[in-house]
Amino acid sequence: MKKLLALILASALIFTAATVLVSAEDSEPDERGFVITPSCSETNPLGGGSKDVYTMIDGDYNQSCANGGQYDTYTGSAATNAWFALTFDHNVHVTGIEFTEGNHYDDGGWFTETPSVQIFKDGAWTDAESSCSPAYGEHGSNATFTFTLTEAVWCEGIRVTGTPGGYDTFVGCSELVPLYDDIENPTYPEKAPNERGFNITPGCSVRNPLGGGSKDIDTITDGHYNETGANDGQYDTYTGSPTTNAWFALTFDHNVHVTGVEFTEGLHYDNGGWFDPAPSVQVLKAGVWTDVETTCDPAYGEHGSTATFTFTLTEAEWCKGVRISGTPGGYATFVGCTELTALYDDIEDPTYPEGYVPDGSDESNEPDESEPEELSEPEEPSEPEAVSEPEEVSEPEDESDNEGNGNGDPNAGGNGNEDPDAGEQGGNDVPVNGDAGIIALAVVSILALGGAVIVKKSK
Repeated sequence: MKKLLALILASALIFTAATVLVSAEDSEPDERGFVITPSCSETNPLGGGSKDVYTMIDGDYNQSCANGGQYDTYTGSAATNAWFALTFDHNVHVTGIEFTEGNHYDDGGWFTETPSVQIFKDGAWTDAESSCSPAYGEHGSNATFTFTLTEAVWCEGIRVTGTPGGYDTFVGCSELVPLYDDIENPTYPEKAPNERGFNITPGCSVRNPLGGGSKDIDTITDGHYNETGANDGQYDTYTGSPTTNAWFALTFDHNVHVTGVEFTEGLHYDNGGWFDPAPSVQVLKAGVWTDVETTCDPAYGEHGSTATFTFTLTEAEWCKGVRISGTPGGYATFVGCTELTALYDDIEDPTYPEGYVPDGSDESNEPDESEPEELSEPEEPSEPEAVSEPEEVSEPEDESDNEGNGNGDPNAGGNGNEDPDAGEQGGNDVPVNGDAGIIALAVVSILALGGAVIVKKSK
């Protein structure tokens, strides 16, 4: 009986641990390689905006100006400071932050002057020098401002902070996006092995484009070259704000011997969609993107939409990623990518699906074409041995004495797998009333823990 109770209580403890782990959803790895947690100086706003601080990182820039599409600091009480922050579960090399303000009302919704930028490092928020583009001045609802740090910094968070404006002294945020170029020991979701032998993760300098193109970065590795010229057949860097650099990248979960990269550009519009001048190629080694010398075929010059260019490295490189990078063209300064393909000739310790044998491997699925061994002459059969007399068969034991063993007929004796209503179980006494009450209490505890998991708010 004591063993049974101990087992139930142990199950309850395990269930409790599982509950705690499930609750820690924010620590799960994602495609970015680190987890972002948004926060605000006001945790319980009283205005008409969203009450969910994750609205600030949902990828929706609230161009419809819906009240629920922003998170603001309105409480009805005067305030002298407000901030919107992003913290990370990894050390990130931050280059800036993109802040899309919320709706403007008669009584507030903006900062009184250009907000400052602070970074979170060694457990403290400190000011960081930055430039703002466009300049923070007269503007309307949901305007986007890019704050670029004078010097990029390794940190675990970044925020915009300042004095809220209007006579009700509040400010709103529709979207907040960190700008970065590297991550310390990134944690990505575990991916199943594939026939390539390594996994490729696409990336771009703009994570939340605002143009008519696809919003899914995997578009640039879907194998579709957008021959129809569909807007959503490409991924582009359009945000409505001027920019001086754009890039499209492929990173790998193995070291790969890269020989080049094939880049199919996106659609061309009156206001942009190309690089100007030709882009350069960089490889990722030891966590740093480094320029490499290449040749381009055909030459990157006058061309139309969805043209394909092959950049070949002068010397192949072992690396964990490859990207093209340059200055976006047109007066809207953006560029699009329809498809990006890594060119390589070797992989370090490739991981293939079970049973898969790649072409060119030492192992092969081809039949063995070597000469068969010559068959030896059969040996002369030996004389058969004399058959002994069979032993006398003993009488079977009385079946009523058989012990249950967990593998037999569930109706043939006590074995722990019988119908629970079929009388006594072999080796398990029916609990008396006091023991039953204790077991019932333990079971109720487990069910209560289960309810806690079900009602847990998911973020």
